Amino acid sequence: MNSDSYQEAIGTLPPDIRGEVVRVAEESFSLGVADAMGVTAVLTLLAAVVVFFVWPRRARRAPAGALRET
Repeated sequence: MNSDSYQEAIGTLPPDIRGEVVRVAEESFSLGVADAMGVTAVLTLLAAVVVFFVWPRRARRAPAGALRET
């Protein structure tokens, strides 16, 4: 919204319509940022769940070849 072409185009509009166009442009940008943040949060959560299930865990039993007590 800081480009010269935007300023030139918005300058040709009547004041009431200019205000509405600026409001709509700012609102749509804000919604786009909010959507991107929401998608990022969901993907991060999914990645964390995948890592939790895929990451190797410590074995709770003796390693193969270890002597067992009898």
